[in-house]
Amino acid sequence: MVPVKITGYCLKGKTASGIETQPGICAYRREDIGKIANIYNADMELIGTFLIADTGRKGGAIRRGEAVDIWQETRKACFALTQDGFIEVVEKEVETE
Repeated sequence: MVPVKITGYCLKGKTASGIETQPGICAYRREDIGKIANIYNADMELIGTFLIADTGRKGGAIRRGEAVDIWQETRKACFALTQDGFIEVVEKEVETE
């Protein structure tokens, strides 16, 4: 578990991984794109599980691993999400037939 500042973003468009912004994705370190992030609040309660599909701006707290940005549909939801918490990055499960 890594301590992070949890924030939200609501920009629409393509992520750094090439998919469209949508519920269930977050922005974190470039080297973790394609992995899964379990994000917890300061009380260690799971906020949710997200696909790391985006990154923050070059040199920013997100790319340094000090913050995680969760995609939200509205600015109001983004502001309500802001808090301290923790991130656990895990390898994405491979889907089998």
